[in-house]
Amino acid sequence: MENAAAYVARMRPIYLFKGFTDEQLLALAEDFAVETHPAGEVIFHQGDRGDAFYVITRGEVGAIRKIRDREVDLGVLKAGDFFGERALLKRSVRSATMVAKSDCELLRLDAERFEEDMRLVPGLRANLELMAEGRDQARRMRLPWLIPNEQVYAVARRHPIILYQALVLPAFLLIVSIAAGIGLGWYLGDVLWGTVLGGLGVLASVGWMWWLSLDWGNDFFIVTDQRVVYLEKIIGIYDSRQESPLSSVLSVDVRITDAITRSIGIGDVIVRTFSGPISFTSVGNAAGLAALVEEQWNRSRSRSRSAEREAMKAAIRKSINPPPDGLAKAKKDKDAQHGPGLLAQLSEFFSFKLRYTQGDTVIYRKHWFELVRETLYPTIGLIVIIVLALTSLFGLLPAPFTMDVVAYVCLLSLIPVAGWWLYQFEDWKNDLYLITNDQIVDLYRKPLGSEERRSAPLGNVLSLKYERPGALGLLLNYGSVVAKVGADELRFEGVFDPVGVQNDIYRRMEAVKARKEASEAARQREELSRWMAAYHEVAQEDAQKRLKP
Repeated sequence: MENAAAYVARMRPIYLFKGFTDEQLLALAEDFAVETHPAGEVIFHQGDRGDAFYVITRGEVGAIRKIRDREVDLGVLKAGDFFGERALLKRSVRSATMVAKSDCELLRLDAERFEEDMRLVPGLRANLELMAEGRDQARRMRLPWLIPNEQVYAVARRHPIILYQALVLPAFLLIVSIAAGIGLGWYLGDVLWGTVLGGLGVLASVGWMWWLSLDWGNDFFIVTDQRVVYLEKIIGIYDSRQESPLSSVLSVDVRITDAITRSIGIGDVIVRTFSGPISFTSVGNAAGLAALVEEQWNRSRSRSRSAEREAMKAAIRKSINPPPDGLAKAKKDKDAQHGPGLLAQLSEFFSFKLRYTQGDTVIYRKHWFELVRETLYPTIGLIVIIVLALTSLFGLLPAPFTMDVVAYVCLLSLIPVAGWWLYQFEDWKNDLYLITNDQIVDLYRKPLGSEERRSAPLGNVLSLKYERPGALGLLLNYGSVVAKVGADELRFEGVFDPVGVQNDIYRRMEAVKARKEASEAARQREELSRWMAAYHEVAQEDAQKRLKP
């Protein structure tokens, strides 16, 4: 490539080239060729032979995959991203069609030079594999908490050697069990007993190894263009997601404990945030993963600065050339509001909705499991009364118990028991969790009693996580969402679909943050634009004075 030195500065911030010397970057840049593509042009098609690797230096590129005659949009890559590495690493065909979303400039590295550079430049293959494996894993996983247009850049697990270390003890017990079974069979002179006792130990050891493998495979560290996420899951016991927006990241550190782990490439990536650290422990290629987090963090700040600059230009233009006044505003007629009817009121009272909205407020109730637990005893009482009434109606009771007596007893019992059930139902129904446009609220109204309300502004929420403890929580999709607010916590206890609840809170947090930043930026732009308008007026007045004789 001509003028390769000019592209070294563009390549240096990209995490793929993090840690490379200027000489290595210059050597790589000389192997690349510059390509430009207009908006809408196809760069390569799904199923094509992988013949090149690309780095985006300007513009955006979209990825589209055709699955059973249906096109699936895989997302948009921006300046600093790269693509095409998967087909070269796996020696396969292209897995998606890449299309220029805007006029873009790409650096192209042909397959022959790609293989040669990976041999010559240490760390290049590891960084490429981190991204390629992360993209593949993200496609296999279901991540319903992603917001629209959020792009996953890396999905990592703990290094496999951590699993192998954990398997040492159960593997040792497996060998001991086999040897003990053979020894007991010989000592007792009974092969059957030796086989049974040894088999129990083998089953326990194999089960333990299977459990450890599943536990290792269920923990993920995820980096997107919006946040860093730690997914932790213990099958049948615990299910949690800890995350932090990139805007709250303070620093990214790498910790390697000893020379052995350094040689293997294992380390801890510690992302320090306002609410505390999120640790990616014992991951492979820790330096590359940390560089990726730093790059996305820097991109997030760069996007904010770019948007602010464009808004500032618009505000200055508006101050210098104000729009004409007297624009008429359309009047909106208010619709007549009528109160709900009796059936609507009954339907509202006996509502079993676990999530519903009133205007812009999202309201959650506790899971039906909590309702069953609170109304268990009055429900049993109602069932007994109904069974007793039916037994009397069909003449199955002994002679002393006449129908009139049973009816009288059932009627007297039904009123307090039904009242008890309605009281417990109203108690469950009035235990609410609310997400408004600017705060989260824990609201509890005791029937015919007091009201308790705890709230926290969404702007003060430092971190979110959800918990689904126990097999019952996983089976019923039932758990808690914990919002950390300073040194305190606000808990949404016993809610259905805690992942969805957490995602709702996260979206509202991002909306609050965006509104706050937009309001502050608008205020600053307005102030600066007034100064610019005044300067423009003074400049015009001085120019007119100079033109007078």
